[in-house]
Amino acid sequence: TRRTSRAVPPYASVTKPPPPPTDFPATPQESDGPSSLHWKDRVALYAQFSAEETLNALLHALRSNTRAGPRKDDGIDALYVFANLDIWALSHRFFGKKMDLGQFERFKRVVVADPYNVLLREEYAHKTLSAVHVTKDVYVTRRLFEYEGGSKVFTFTM
Repeated sequence: TRRTSRAVPPYASVTKPPPPPTDFPATPQESDGPSSLHWKDRVALYAQFSAEETLNALLHALRSNTRAGPRKDDGIDALYVFANLDIWALSHRFFGKKMDLGQFERFKRVVVADPYNVLLREEYAHKTLSAVHVTKDVYVTRRLFEYEGGSKVFTFTM
């Protein structure tokens, strides 16, 4: 017999992903199940819906970033992929000032340094100070991050 395949429209398989989980496995072996996605894959799913959901997924990925093991720097990698930087450009303004960020290691050095290292902490509280959709494709939000020893305000433009 001959097999025939039915064409499925690309939008038919797109469903809204569940909200980011609040608890993560303690060891990498527990996270290797079939429903486990790397953070950059999760962020890509959220990017299909709204800027708010995408930002929340990115912040959750950074908070859950591991510095060792098979998923080392997975959260930073998700942010790097989402940034979609031109690796051949001499400088980028992703962090608000001109820097050469084309290589992942240079990007990672900026994220793990002050002031952005706050986003990698497991223990912080954050709240939205303001948020606005400037245009259909541009979303800007200011968020306050409070942690032991201080607080910082970041502006995100997506």
